[in-house]
Amino acid sequence: MKTAVNNNLGLPIWISLADLQGKSVENYLLQDWLKNALEVVRVTEEQENAFADLFKNNRVWLLLDAADEMSSLQPLTEISQQLTGWVKNARVVLTCRVNVWEANAGALENFETYRLLNFEYPQQVQEFIRRWFHNKDADKGEKLWQELDKAERQRIQDLVKNPLRLALLCSTWQGSDRGLPETKAGLYQQFVEEVYKWKENRFPTTQEQQEELNAALGRLAKRAIDQETSRFRLRHKFVREKLGDPKQQNSLFWLALKLGWLNEVGIAAESTTKEKVYAFYHPTFEEYFAALAVENWDEFLNHVPDNPALGVYRIFAPQWKEVILLWLGREDVGREKKEEFIQALVEFDDGCGECRAIDRVRRGFYEFRAYFLAAAGVDEWKNSCNADAIVAEIVKWDFGEFKVKQNKWIKFLRPIAEGAETALPQTNRIKAIAALVELIGKPQLDYDSRRQAAESLGQIDRSNQKAIDALVELIGKPQLDDDTLCLAAESLGEIGFGNQKAIDALVELIGKPQLDDSTRWQAAYRLGKIDPGNQKAIDAFVELIGRPQQNDFTRTQAAKNLGKIDPGNQKAIDALVELINKPELDDDTQLLAASSLGEIGSGNQKTIAALVKLIGKPQLHDLNRILAASSLGQIILEEQMPSVVTVLKDYLSPETYENDFKRFDNCYRVIWKCVQSMLYAAFYQAWHQQEKVKDGE
Repeated sequence: MKTAVNNNLGLPIWISLADLQGKSVENYLLQDWLKNALEVVRVTEEQENAFADLFKNNRVWLLLDAADEMSSLQPLTEISQQLTGWVKNARVVLTCRVNVWEANAGALENFETYRLLNFEYPQQVQEFIRRWFHNKDADKGEKLWQELDKAERQRIQDLVKNPLRLALLCSTWQGSDRGLPETKAGLYQQFVEEVYKWKENRFPTTQEQQEELNAALGRLAKRAIDQETSRFRLRHKFVREKLGDPKQQNSLFWLALKLGWLNEVGIAAESTTKEKVYAFYHPTFEEYFAALAVENWDEFLNHVPDNPALGVYRIFAPQWKEVILLWLGREDVGREKKEEFIQALVEFDDGCGECRAIDRVRRGFYEFRAYFLAAAGVDEWKNSCNADAIVAEIVKWDFGEFKVKQNKWIKFLRPIAEGAETALPQTNRIKAIAALVELIGKPQLDYDSRRQAAESLGQIDRSNQKAIDALVELIGKPQLDDDTLCLAAESLGEIGFGNQKAIDALVELIGKPQLDDSTRWQAAYRLGKIDPGNQKAIDAFVELIGRPQQNDFTRTQAAKNLGKIDPGNQKAIDALVELINKPELDDDTQLLAASSLGEIGSGNQKTIAALVKLIGKPQLHDLNRILAASSLGQIILEEQMPSVVTVLKDYLSPETYENDFKRFDNCYRVIWKCVQSMLYAAFYQAWHQQEKVKDGE
């Protein structure tokens, strides 16, 4: 952001989204941020208008930090709905944890997405460990690597792809002679014990004090996670109720601050007394301590079928998911309790609707949500006797199944398949790989499903040879249609980096004279990705660009992709410059060519001159167009969801399914969207609302 200020690119405004406390972004900016920035008691109307003008003139960078710390169940959807009016003209940069982004996929579809990537295993993880132990204890680092690289350590291997966890593991290993744990909970248990050891010289604690503090932090974390306001920002009074007076030496509050479990992070925005706000060392530690404080699984689920308002349904609260998984990974929780909980999730009956009688549905909305949680749970509790059946069911919902009577492959409704697709990488990895390998081998599987299964297998187990073999075989089939061929090439490019069989298959595909241009450039681009610098890929794009009969849009795409696989390629730059200067070029292709040139022509004088000329054209249309919402599922507000469910649920009948499938499917999609945000008790009430009216309640 220094660059933005120094180069006069605009005003950066940083907002911790936890500070909104229920306010909209616009209200927070006017009522809190502007008043504090101007250091005034009251902001005048002129000052507000001048502030809004900065936004209208695109002079503001809005830095929205930690969407995962908002109190909303659908934080990204809420942010999307708030970026309206004069606020929408800001350049917006938003951060959040990956699990929140994935749970709200599509809410901010016009944003460019950047992800803090995990380390690649084994190369980058091994290199990090080598560097950590480079100056001293090189032998200890080698021992850690040998232990970590064992076949039975796959769960820990996945966990330490995260840079923070790997750093904590190296630090823990450096000061301990213990082996590696099997679960995430076991990993964090080691981290916690190691923190007490690190602080022993400055802040010594007894085993009794540690146990007492852990228990108190667990109670604090549980209550915080249940809060409607921000669960990661804890006000002084709230913490003091659980941990005592921080000024009193050796109080639990005092110890938590000295040991670093809690840290002061600011002042409560709405407080007139400047009340301090605290946060746990990291959100995952808050979730771990909360998991330690849970005695039994009925704290997650206590189902009261006829009156859910009296029950406990934390299994449907997104903020409790990590706590539940950590609880399942605890070594001190009995296997009987864990098995009972998994069984309760699998057998959950939400009591809503007759659509479960439909073959492509089979379960209630919240029954799917409970089952998806069980799927993630058997990755932490690997010894579950339900694990094989759960993973098999997830694979079936994702890819469908062969029905002997109909003699065809039947797929589940798209929302169900998408939910299963998200759940599959989160479940037991070994069992998922086995299930997908078995699925790929089924002769009845259609081409598209086989490609999707191979891609999923490659994503779970990158470079899996069976996945690569399946895609290579698929690409070689002469009867394959162009669309499926193109998708198969794309999938192979995602999982086949450096694999010679994959490279050879794509080279052969590019050489087929009957191949359509779209599939050829997709194959060439993927070949360039898995085998950087491959001359065949470069030649294919050069040939596509050079065809005189080629349409402008295809030439633009080819030039863009050539520039990506062969950065700085002059032929790609020349083609895009030529396209931009065409007076008859349509706006969309001109926009694509300009953005492509910006991506691949960094520092190239010809590129700069062409873009300067384009910007100066008086007829260039305004790029700041507002995209209208495409469906009810995108624009519906949380408070409107119950009435929508009440109205639409009657269309989810077997009769509507048979006679008006399109209506059924659309209604199912909208209600599925509502289910991801609504509390189960509220959904149950909305679903049965008309029945209560009929019964006179």
